[in-house]
Amino acid sequence: MIDVANELGLPSYLFNTSAAASLLFMLHLITGHDQVGREFQASDTGLVIPGYVNSVPSNVLYALLFDKIGGCICFLNLVRRFKETKAIITNSFAELESHALDEIMKWLDNQPPSMVVFLCFGSLVPIDEAQAMEIAQKLEKCGHRFLWSVRIQRPISDATSGKPNNYTNLKEMLPQRFLERIKGRGMVCGWAPQVEVLAHKSIGGFVSLCGWNSISESLWYRVPILTWPLYAEQQLNAFQMVKD
Repeated sequence: MIDVANELGLPSYLFNTSAAASLLFMLHLITGHDQVGREFQASDTGLVIPGYVNSVPSNVLYALLFDKIGGCICFLNLVRRFKETKAIITNSFAELESHALDEIMKWLDNQPPSMVVFLCFGSLVPIDEAQAMEIAQKLEKCGHRFLWSVRIQRPISDATSGKPNNYTNLKEMLPQRFLERIKGRGMVCGWAPQVEVLAHKSIGGFVSLCGWNSISESLWYRVPILTWPLYAEQQLNAFQMVKD
């Protein structure tokens, strides 16, 4: 149907009959697969998935994800097409899935226009304790309003999974009483709905690793980017934006 709509020059919309968090998981899955070529594997440890408050055990996920012959690839190809639609309509409501939909947006609504710096380094690249401490200190000293989406490396026992995790205890990972001192002008969270955040009127800047999706989204919403490329094509993307 998407192809037919494109041929006729009409917008296409996807109606997602599942939960909003389930949709976020599907989009998160193809992002990880496309960027690093990671295959989905069963794991005894819980998976950190955007849209879910708690870690998700692999045994509750779609069985076809573990079918390496054809099922998983077909599923990924199907979900990739979701991004070709004009918009996605989800069968949910904010009160049911507030963590997945608008937990952060209420805070942004209380900030002045174009005054918040958004720091988000994606769901695939964690930062270590030293980096978290350094970034926090600079954010506190600069005095600017900010929203910081933080990921952290898993404990050594989980390192083989190669997947980043949310901070489990912010007070242990950040300077002492940091969250108290920045309360009101700053917010630290785990996963953040990047597109919705960049579209918000309070956002005035974006600190990004320069993945192409992030660049495209920030340009669309006219949000200036501070580049911090780390891997893959990010260096080239940053060069293109800054020099070309």
